[in-house]
Amino acid sequence: MNFKSFKIAILIGLCWTLFSGGITVYGAAGDEESEIGREVVALYLGAASLINDKKILEYVNTLGQHIVSFVPKSEQTRDWRFGVIESSGVNAFAAPGGYILITRGLLNLTETEDQLAFILAHEISHVVKRHHLKVIQKQKQMSRLLSKMQSNMKESNELFQDLSGVYRDFATKGLDKNAEHEADLDGSVLAARAGFNLMSGQELLFILSEFYRDGNEAQLFFKTHPHPLSRVDKLSESLPTQIEKFAVDSDPSSGYRGLKR
Repeated sequence: MNFKSFKIAILIGLCWTLFSGGITVYGAAGDEESEIGREVVALYLGAASLINDKKILEYVNTLGQHIVSFVPKSEQTRDWRFGVIESSGVNAFAAPGGYILITRGLLNLTETEDQLAFILAHEISHVVKRHHLKVIQKQKQMSRLLSKMQSNMKESNELFQDLSGVYRDFATKGLDKNAEHEADLDGSVLAARAGFNLMSGQELLFILSEFYRDGNEAQLFFKTHPHPLSRVDKLSESLPTQIEKFAVDSDPSSGYRGLKR
């Protein structure tokens, strides 16, 4: 699929209003999931601001909205928002309600648009399966914790360093391994449904394994996720062989080509 053929006029700018004003986040009033998501996103954006590049933000938002159009209709009603934060670290974050952020470091690490689509589809799958929401809802101390969230940290690479309590444990230890494997599988299938390479997840995970091997094992990402090669093995075991015909690179959009100039 040629992503640039997708009708983007309605989608462009949907998240710009959300993110361009610092950590102010708007969402569906009265919705508990979105309310929790807004608090979590405020934490992320307090630790690392959005990149100062409207074109990239609009492109990532548009790509994310395109992928969301392939989730079940009942899950499309969220006020899905996508952004890129200014951090050299390699990571991506999903928050309840449909809020998704990736770091500039991870964006720069991608080699194809299909790989970026997998990242967003993986995070979308976390939201759809309510992986983070279920963990957060179990925390009896959540209301006390949210009121104490840090507003600003000195450097973006200090993400989560000063957090305390239950949420610090959740943020620094990550989700259950099964949740990550489930999001890998669902994300691969979702990306393929949206017109991207079914195998882009494995491609990205191999890139991450090389990044790990090159002396980056201390990155927070590798502390909160299973080893990339174990994820490759699990994903290879789980993907149905009958859909391997979708393992073809898409024609990259002008938006993605602009990132790599």
